[in-house]
Amino acid sequence: MDYSHYPDLVPETGKLGDALWSPDKKHRYCLTRPLAEKGPTMVICMQNPSKASADDSDPTVTRVIGFARREKVGKLIVVNMGAGVATDPKDFLKMEDPVGPRNLEFLKKVGLEADIAVGAWGALSKRHLELFRLGLGVVKKWKDLKCFGKTDTGYPRHPLYLPADAPLVSF
Repeated sequence: MDYSHYPDLVPETGKLGDALWSPDKKHRYCLTRPLAEKGPTMVICMQNPSKASADDSDPTVTRVIGFARREKVGKLIVVNMGAGVATDPKDFLKMEDPVGPRNLEFLKKVGLEADIAVGAWGALSKRHLELFRLGLGVVKKWKDLKCFGKTDTGYPRHPLYLPADAPLVSF
């Protein structure tokens, strides 16, 4: 991914892929994982980033990589409704700017790169819905949006605890 249009952000290249951070590393806007020389680009949008970086994956990113490999993806791009880095949703909601000043721009841009677009943000609280209103509008317009199944309330399921054979279906 070309990060030259974002001189105010900090690109990170590591052993597993790339990441794009705010200068204070409180927001991660994008995480990429090259998986094969050929194959489609999968863009997956979840709720908020945890601690995964260019050098390390967290359990959720590891799980998503498994789904991407199953779909024979060449490149995986992970974005989130909110760019604020937090391992606990309560900490995310306490952040001064949990969405991040550049996140909506990233959601618009990365959706254009997707051969396979996947929503995977899981159930959202009323507060999350308020914060993610604009982002949800953007992501729901991604071409042929898919998910790994829906929650009882119609949200795209979060991938962490899904079985490896969870089908990719239309959202």
